[in-house]
Amino acid sequence: MDEAKLHEFMGKLVNDMGGAAMIANVILGEELGLYRAMADSVPVTPEELATKTGCNARLIREWLSAQVAAGYVEHVEGRFRLPPEQALALAVEDSPVFVAGGAVVLASLFLDKDKLVTAMRSTGALAWGDHHPCMFGGTERFFRPGYRAHQR
Repeated sequence: MDEAKLHEFMGKLVNDMGGAAMIANVILGEELGLYRAMADSVPVTPEELATKTGCNARLIREWLSAQVAAGYVEHVEGRFRLPPEQALALAVEDSPVFVAGGAVVLASLFLDKDKLVTAMRSTGALAWGDHHPCMFGGTERFFRPGYRAHQR
């Protein structure tokens, strides 16, 4: 047993778990309009964002804190700001780098887990049409900005 390799792998695994959790928070932020409400890059308090979006202020504070920890949102003196670079990827749907709408593709991997287990234990088949509906909408929303940006 190489303890250094184990330690390195454990760091990678825990990092990947954190990334998966963060994508769940991106999905929440996109669906609830939290990023869109912050797209102007004007710093807001959790209470102000909660009022703008009709959400619970305590849970908004938790969500914002996770966003700061991940480097998606900035925090200064009790106020939170979505930088313009992050806004392009997370809030501006006509931006060529908007990807937040496509994050739900990853949700389908979790929602389809039982179907994937069945497929792996049987025929190996899972038809495209048998995925959770969020797979289709997410795929379209992920690729749409790039397609629009590269139209001739």
